[in-house]
Amino acid sequence: MTAEQPRHIDTARAPRVSVVLPVYNGEAFLTEALNSILAQSFRDFELIAIDDGSSDASGEILARLAKADSRVIVLVQENAGIIASLNRGLALARGEFIARMDADDVAHPERFARQVAFLDTRPDVAVVGCAVTLIDEIGKPIRDVDYPGTPETVAAFLETGSALAHPAVMMRRDTVRAVGGYRAAYRHAEDYDLWLRLAPRYPLANLPDRLLRYRQHAGKLSFNHPIEQALATSIALLASRCRRAGKPDPTEGLTALAPQDLDRFSLVPRERAGILLDLAEAVLASDQAMAKRDTTRQATELVALADASEADGARLVRAMLMLSRGFAGRGEPRLAAHWFWRAITSRRTGLVEVGAIGLGWAKRRAARLGRALRFARG
Repeated sequence: MTAEQPRHIDTARAPRVSVVLPVYNGEAFLTEALNSILAQSFRDFELIAIDDGSSDASGEILARLAKADSRVIVLVQENAGIIASLNRGLALARGEFIARMDADDVAHPERFARQVAFLDTRPDVAVVGCAVTLIDEIGKPIRDVDYPGTPETVAAFLETGSALAHPAVMMRRDTVRAVGGYRAAYRHAEDYDLWLRLAPRYPLANLPDRLLRYRQHAGKLSFNHPIEQALATSIALLASRCRRAGKPDPTEGLTALAPQDLDRFSLVPRERAGILLDLAEAVLASDQAMAKRDTTRQATELVALADASEADGARLVRAMLMLSRGFAGRGEPRLAAHWFWRAITSRRTGLVEVGAIGLGWAKRRAARLGRALRFARG
């Protein structure tokens, strides 16, 4: 059944909240996620679940739920990606508020009630998120994550990265539609781009309440697309700065982004080199992605695009050393040795900096091991 002809929905009265839940092969965690929505103390909602061409049992799980609960609307489509799914859900939503939810997370029973209450008392706020607890594949807590709370602190944080957990937000439907929803070019950072377009017009905020268990696992999109996410994040911020300066957004109308799109902006060589090195480090820091793809070679291309004569020397040494470690991990000792040598000889203090970076890595590794041992002992 599709939302265009929802025979089981009472269209005479719209619910206050529309939950938009994209699903792609989410069978492993989907039932738990759905149950956490249906267990909300706030009951006046519709759940719009978009099955984005799943090949596992996700469709069957959703179909059973739609038969059992009249608030559930299931849309089935050929795989179109998360942004198309989100925009379809936004277009069909009837609620005053849009609650985002992912198929692998778990919502606190009071999440909707507290977010609706906040938005009712703060009609100026367009989006409200909350604190979260990161959990692993089997639901064990990893750590708690807090976000800036007030609109002022959220706006300041947006200058460095996303200030809200996307699957934990509740948004005013009309304001999100007014800025055009999610943009196709910003896949893997579509939320950050949306916050940057909303923030100049409306306040954004977070509740201190921990209302979502945010699952981390190998199938998560951000784990598998580190370069795309890092690039989209960097370009979203650059585009935001253009708009705030009264200039046209150079990415308007794009459907995809590439490193060469940095040249659409008036960047000084040092800033351009810094962004490219940031992208390379983001790729190399993703162990999950490295296990699946040759991300080390992607990072090599990014470092090559950076003007070494303009780059910050210490950052260049760190990127080269990370490349060396990446190639060593992939069983390519000649390339590992090549980049290690380049890191040492790239500047007069290279050897000292390599030693300091290596010591820092060793300390962090020991600290992680210590935390893991303490966790294992209970």
